[in-house]
Amino acid sequence: MLISVPIICALYFNNVWYSSYITINSNGVFDRFQNRYNVSKIIDDRGLFDQAAYEQYSPAYLSAGNMM
Repeated sequence: MLISVPIICALYFNNVWYSSYITINSNGVFDRFQNRYNVSKIIDDRGLFDQAAYEQYSPAYLSAGNMM
């Protein structure tokens, strides 16, 4: 705890990968609207990643605690 809390705080306050955009500690992945990430919006009908749909929807945002 003495090691991880300062690292998590540093990630959050330095906005690493936009981590301060959402809560500091969460186990979820979020979209740009701070809702749970909807993976079905970025895959095609075969279940494969669709780059165009990803760029249209949102990048994935992780909390600082989840990055650790």
